[in-house]
Amino acid sequence: MKFRLYTLIVLALLGIGLRAEAHPYHVSIAEVSYNPKSQALEIAIKVFTDDLEKTLSDAAKKPVTLQQSPDVKSQLAAYLKKTFQVEINAKQVLPQKFLGFETEDDAQWLYLEIPVKPEQLKQLTLRNKVLFETFEDQMNLMNVTMNGQKKTLLFKHNDFVHALL
Repeated sequence: MKFRLYTLIVLALLGIGLRAEAHPYHVSIAEVSYNPKSQALEIAIKVFTDDLEKTLSDAAKKPVTLQQSPDVKSQLAAYLKKTFQVEINAKQVLPQKFLGFETEDDAQWLYLEIPVKPEQLKQLTLRNKVLFETFEDQMNLMNVTMNGQKKTLLFKHNDFVHALL
């Protein structure tokens, strides 16, 4: 019930449109699905551009702009490796491949792929701390689709680890 309420609130806020001016809420939305052909989790994470640039700038201790910084792809890959993890048995972090990013209005879609064997799916744990170091009120929603079923997870500062299934 709580997940549905959070999902409705966030979707309503996003329905208003992502604006370039400062926003009173900090949220990301991730779409995760399993591709049985490639045996990989396909992940797309949507974040506000200004929030992401602030976080990367704070980490680099210099201004970072996604469209102008030459090493931004490697910065994003390193950042996601640290803040977005998939683990087997809550121990072994699976390697991820950062595929790239694209701009949509004043938001960014970040794309990842994580190889996972079918038999490992029931053992997976997700950690999502994207933007937590910058915003106390950051919430990360994740829509997981597997075997035709969809599940929504909510990640907050005090609750950033969830079992996949």
